[in-house]
Amino acid sequence: MLSHERECLQCNTLFNADPAWYHTLSQKWQSLAELIKTTFPNLSEVYKDRLELAEKIIKTPALLTPQERASMIRIPFHLLSPLVERRMAQTHIDLGISLALVGSIFFISIVPVLLMKILPFDEGLIFLACAITALLGIGWQVLTAGNRYVKRRIIPVLGPSLKPLRPTESELKTALAELKADRQKMATRLNIADLQKYL
Repeated sequence: MLSHERECLQCNTLFNADPAWYHTLSQKWQSLAELIKTTFPNLSEVYKDRLELAEKIIKTPALLTPQERASMIRIPFHLLSPLVERRMAQTHIDLGISLALVGSIFFISIVPVLLMKILPFDEGLIFLACAITALLGIGWQVLTAGNRYVKRRIIPVLGPSLKPLRPTESELKTALAELKADRQKMATRLNIADLQKYL
């Protein structure tokens, strides 16, 4: 099935796109003003409220109502959450898993031999213990792969988008609680302390 995507030129994040949203599609590189005029001439009307709110965030953030703050904090989480869902729905072997696999081969090849020389246990028992240890290491890397993805790819995008709002830890927890209520995996994979480093 043919689909379309939009890419943010600042953070390279991909989002779904529907050609029906646009008056026409540009076939060449244009400035932002030219692109809007060509492809989405009524953008300022369609997104009037959102643009006014964005200007308010930049110029007078202290005047935002609690409801406006909550909404603007929530939006980046909900935009990026589908990326986490998509990633978690597929099997990926990242650097952590790769290193664990290679390390387990060396571990099982070398450690049992060394232990057999110094421990008075059955060779089979020593090898089994080493094999279990190696499998636990691989399992841990697989279980935490989603956390690493969020830390490496999501937080560096999420942080700068939230920075103008300077959200409190309580506000961040509220946004994550909403994701958790919607059973979004991002809620359990994102570490607030890691996010706060970008704020």
